[in-house]
Amino acid sequence: NGNFVEVLSKTVLKLTKNLLKNHKPDFTFVHFLDLEVAHQYGTLSEELKQKLSEIDNAVRELALLDNDVVIFSDHSMDDVREKFNLKEKLDALNFKFGEDFVYFINSTFVKFWFKNLETKKSVESLLRGLDCGRIINIKEYHLPKNCDLLFLANFGVLFYPNFFNSNYKAMHGWDPKIQKTVFMVKNYKGRKDAHIIDLLPTILEILKIKKPKVDGKSLI
Repeated sequence: NGNFVEVLSKTVLKLTKNLLKNHKPDFTFVHFLDLEVAHQYGTLSEELKQKLSEIDNAVRELALLDNDVVIFSDHSMDDVREKFNLKEKLDALNFKFGEDFVYFINSTFVKFWFKNLETKKSVESLLRGLDCGRIINIKEYHLPKNCDLLFLANFGVLFYPNFFNSNYKAMHGWDPKIQKTVFMVKNYKGRKDAHIIDLLPTILEILKIKKPKVDGKSLI
């Protein structure tokens, strides 16, 4: 909530500095959650600009304490341009939730599990006729097959009502080929094409620890 976010970066900075001073750990993971405020206010809001300034100052203080500092964004954030009532379309098919199929509406994607072939064909036909998103090839995106069908919203589209919050002004979770992760390491050149799975191999290389078999690759 707003009050939690309001004090987060300052609290995290204070705790981290105390940790470094009193325990001198080999590795410290610091996660600033302040920018989640963009969900509520949007990416161009004064509220977000204030949070960006606070995080900048916190990162600056931490970067002065150690030469090996990795700065990594865990996902992008972009403004919602359109809201689409997908549940209304699914209800119009007159299938019974729980008997014919089950679906989970996230803000930017929907997962489906089908109980029979008729329902599956009808839902696929409906989704292919919509211009708000597309059916994803799970193998192509290297995703675990934990559903029968995955429907991804087009960039900027928010599904509502969903199982989270339908009033968001900004979101993430669209196509990773569009929303990028940003990576910076002190004394190295940053990159804008990084992936979240590259974080662990990068840290292991900095710490000179032999890399086990993991996804991703070191970015330095």
